Amino acid sequence: MVGSTSPQGFWTVVQDSGSPGFEWGRITWNTEPEGSEPQGTAIVVEARTADTEAGLGGETFQSVANGEFFSLFGRFIEVRATLKAAADGTSPVLSDIRIQPAYVAVPVDIKPESCPNPLNVKDKGTLSVAIVGTEDFDVTQVDPASVTLEGVSPLRWSVEDSAIPYEPYLGKQDAYDCLEYYPDEHGAFDGVPDLTLKFDAQEVVTALGAVNDGDVLVLELAGNLLDEFGGGAFLGEDMVIITTKGKE
Repeated sequence: MVGSTSPQGFWTVVQDSGSPGFEWGRITWNTEPEGSEPQGTAIVVEARTADTEAGLGGETFQSVANGEFFSLFGRFIEVRATLKAAADGTSPVLSDIRIQPAYVAVPVDIKPESCPNPLNVKDKGTLSVAIVGTEDFDVTQVDPASVTLEGVSPLRWSVEDSAIPYEPYLGKQDAYDCLEYYPDEHGAFDGVPDLTLKFDAQEVVTALGAVNDGDVLVLELAGNLLDEFGGGAFLGEDMVIITTKGKE
């Protein structure tokens, strides 16, 4: 598409959600090793939406950042990637571009009551994760079978008051982007039901790939509401600190 004789090239795709007024929310690219953006090159991604495919041409492209959330509405979305080569002809490589719907950000707490959250790569047990209920998010509307943590499905789940929400829901950067708290004398936290899920710790560790002792990682949890509540998508995250010691 681009090369030493072509300083710039374009790649476009149109995706149909099937629903008028659909809300699009995130585009990611180059999350796999095949993608690259060498020094001096650039990949610029833009998007526009409309409720008809023919209507896309009348809309203006808007620049989007890799993995950042935005809000564009329309049944159809057109994504245009501009690949700019370096002065010496070196070209960027565009890989695995993914167009995603908008997500509702929800509070997630890995290992409720713990701050920070150690994750031992040798742990053969379960990892407890809470989707924390709030006044605006009713966990009883969640489809537990749709929930994944880094792509791993839960072994089991229960609705209980097990955690307290804290911000930020998304965009955590530090191992101490967490909250240490304890139940009251009656064993309650905030009185709002939470969805507590149990994951196979080894499945989660495997999903993370190669890690080192002391690594601080963001784990992403995604899921959907039950169909009777619209089936909308939601996303949350929490931090863990990798440990490779003990639990032989």
